[in-house]
Amino acid sequence: MNLRHLLFRRMAPAAARDSASASVPPAGIDAGAETGDNIVPLRVPPSPGFPEPSPRTEAAPGAPGAEEAATSQATVLAPHGMPDAPELIAFFNGSHLGLGRHDGSHYRTQEARETGREALIARFMNLLDGVAARRQAEWDRLQDALLQTEGVCPVTTRRLRLAASIKEREIALLREQSERAAQGQGWVLEALTSYQIGFAKGLREALEFELLGH
Repeated sequence: MNLRHLLFRRMAPAAARDSASASVPPAGIDAGAETGDNIVPLRVPPSPGFPEPSPRTEAAPGAPGAEEAATSQATVLAPHGMPDAPELIAFFNGSHLGLGRHDGSHYRTQEARETGREALIARFMNLLDGVAARRQAEWDRLQDALLQTEGVCPVTTRRLRLAASIKEREIALLREQSERAAQGQGWVLEALTSYQIGFAKGLREALEFELLGH
């Protein structure tokens, strides 16, 4: 018998066994899980220390709660160049639209709208004056420190003068904005616009509810 044929006859059963074992899936694995529509995506567990992201739940446009959710997430940015004062930032992040909507639904007159605008302006001007007074006190302390360091430490003196000049610019800016606010202009204009839009919206909704029943 030919030696090639003898080797082939001995190797054939082993090849058949290997082929059969490869076609049989391991225990616990579905044989059809790798073909066609039976493919099932594997779910990889999150790594330690990294929580698994939760699915986003957003209200569809026009659905109940959608407008409220969008409003609650909105953040009003403070005007560029405004001093870092918490009371001013809180003012610009306030719900002026909601305040106007409340006043419009309850008072419903042009006189009430103007009174609301004037109250908003007066409140903002008081905040500006308070911040300006605080900056003035800081400037005074810097001037006192300059008298103590003059001729002693040139580096500290230059730094104090720089800080004092910054305070001077802030004070001038705050006073300018207070004058512009009295005319309904400047930084306060955005808050006034939101208030007036809210007032008109509240007035319209109140009248539609009473007169049209919806």
